[in-house]
Amino acid sequence: MYAWLRRRWPQFGWSLGLWLLAASLTASVTYLWFPGFHYWIDGGWQGLRMVSLIDLVLGPVLFLIVYRPQKPPHLLRIDFSILLLVQLSAMVYGLWRVHASRPVADVYLLDGFYPTVAADYERHGVDPQRLRAYSSSHPPLIFLHHVEGQALKALIRKVMVQDIPIYAQDVLWQPLRGQADDPLVTDRSALLHRLQQPSHPLHAALMRRFAPLSAHDYALFNGRYGKALLVFDRQERLQGSLLFPADTHPLRL
Repeated sequence: MYAWLRRRWPQFGWSLGLWLLAASLTASVTYLWFPGFHYWIDGGWQGLRMVSLIDLVLGPVLFLIVYRPQKPPHLLRIDFSILLLVQLSAMVYGLWRVHASRPVADVYLLDGFYPTVAADYERHGVDPQRLRAYSSSHPPLIFLHHVEGQALKALIRKVMVQDIPIYAQDVLWQPLRGQADDPLVTDRSALLHRLQQPSHPLHAALMRRFAPLSAHDYALFNGRYGKALLVFDRQERLQGSLLFPADTHPLRL
């Protein structure tokens, strides 16, 4: 086994070096696409693992299997070129898939913020870049304005008949500014009461970083791979976040 590896290692090192370069590039761009808490619980770390592991199998591992030192040099060059093309193609495709899943806005719906992606808006003819006008955060943080009467009927019609998601209806978009109908204001008392309980899974961490708790507003972030607590000042500017443990029961959030 040792001799088998020793004969292949010099050429295998080139493929491994390329994989390390690709993994570093993937890590950099995913952190830009999934900033802050998004990286860990909303697709950044998960996308990096997916792209890097697939690229590792289709690059260095596959090269280690198919490489034969006794082959003529021109055939070895052909093998290496094909494997290099496969490795680069896998990386490009993987990055494209990760880019398509990046959050373009975090929208407050019912019980907290949820990430939305560009395709959620573009398929309905809405430019997601317009969301940036409502928030200085990256990605933007917005909530949906409450409507009643005829406006509510029109909203239901768009959702049920035209199949336009509520978060893609730009007439409802509102910035977080601490106004009376802001969900961070209306939910303030209930969330603060739960967070002040010593039994809450994030109580100790909150006390270390954000005491006194009553000086801040809070909201849940429901990522695709976990949950976080977002901490705001009273002008609803994001101050930080804390990740919930993976085994936290939903009723304790």
